[in-house]
Amino acid sequence: MNNLVVFRPLFFIHVPNVNNLVCVILKVKNVDPEESSRQKQILKCRELIFTEPTVIATPLLWSVSEFQVILQREHWQTQKFQTRLERMDLRVLDCHPAAYSSLQSCLQYTIRAKLAPKWNQVGTLLVQGREFLKCPDPLIAVSKCIVLVYIQILSLKF
Repeated sequence: MNNLVVFRPLFFIHVPNVNNLVCVILKVKNVDPEESSRQKQILKCRELIFTEPTVIATPLLWSVSEFQVILQREHWQTQKFQTRLERMDLRVLDCHPAAYSSLQSCLQYTIRAKLAPKWNQVGTLLVQGREFLKCPDPLIAVSKCIVLVYIQILSLKF
């Protein structure tokens, strides 16, 4: 008999006001020609995610050395954060108001990065465990779908 149990939990979180957020495009400087640019891009993106708790980020697919970061405007303007970027050898290419699409992609990548290596992405599923490829037994897996819905209520007077 199959003991498969399917749960369909649904979670809601408060999405910050994008008017208080900025999207910063960063470029990895001084990439060694012997080293993979894409690997350096991912490592720097993940380093920033794990060292700055108020930051979410994602590598940009159309570039091998750039990634985008979403953070609060106040945090972006601090000397501490600017110094961190200099120490990490990152150059600011652009800074503009955040959009919900950027917020969603950065949130998805950051959640996946923070869940690893205890949860690994396999297709559309997250599979529990580090040695999931070697395990002959059934494994726990979950499907994740992150969707940001922005609803603005307008009051119209006639």
